[in-house]
Amino acid sequence: MLPAELPRRAALLAGALHHAQLLLAANERLNLTRITAPRDLAVKHVLDSLLPWRRFLELFPEPPAVASAAPLAVLPAASTDRAALRRATLADLGSGGGYPGLLLALLLPHVDVTLIESIGKKAAFLRETAAAMGLANVTVEARRGEEVLRERPVDVVTARAVDAARELLRLLKPLPAHAGRLVLYKGPDALHEQAQAAKEAEKQQLDSAITFRGALPDEGAQRFLLEYAPRARG
Repeated sequence: MLPAELPRRAALLAGALHHAQLLLAANERLNLTRITAPRDLAVKHVLDSLLPWRRFLELFPEPPAVASAAPLAVLPAASTDRAALRRATLADLGSGGGYPGLLLALLLPHVDVTLIESIGKKAAFLRETAAAMGLANVTVEARRGEEVLRERPVDVVTARAVDAARELLRLLKPLPAHAGRLVLYKGPDALHEQAQAAKEAEKQQLDSAITFRGALPDEGAQRFLLEYAPRARG
């Protein structure tokens, strides 16, 4: 079901299957998802998480392979020293059962991914699952997203099935000081949410754009990425 041109497709399929098995095994005690039928889970969670894969590779281009080490991201550090390099960072808000955060970590092994889940039992599940999947680029924070993001800079913040865009912008305010870009997974109401959040985005001097449009099979449900980034100065 995943597109044939998806990078590391075999590894992603194997990882997604392993994740789904662990998720369903823990679901009865943790209430991680209401979607439990195999095909529904594959479409509405796995495919939905990876449908905009091209956009994420635009945001996090893979660096050239390093001969004797794992690939490293080469985004400039937030300093005046252009020679300073650091790993690129992504934080996933309200990770729940791990969609899309764990699958994005599989897609982007050169990126450090933080899963933010304030419910302790769910955060513990995410830690155990990331370890079982061998995802060394994943860390888990069992705190509220606004607390984590106020402590550290992050290149991209993702959120899927969390809050409406306007509420998220208010919650994370002031976003520009702590995150380069907010990337929201949205359904058919994406344009309506963008319009509702326009005043809040203007207050925070954020530009918004729909950067991905797609559809899921079966029901043909429309899917979008709605992004916010600090307005360029000058």
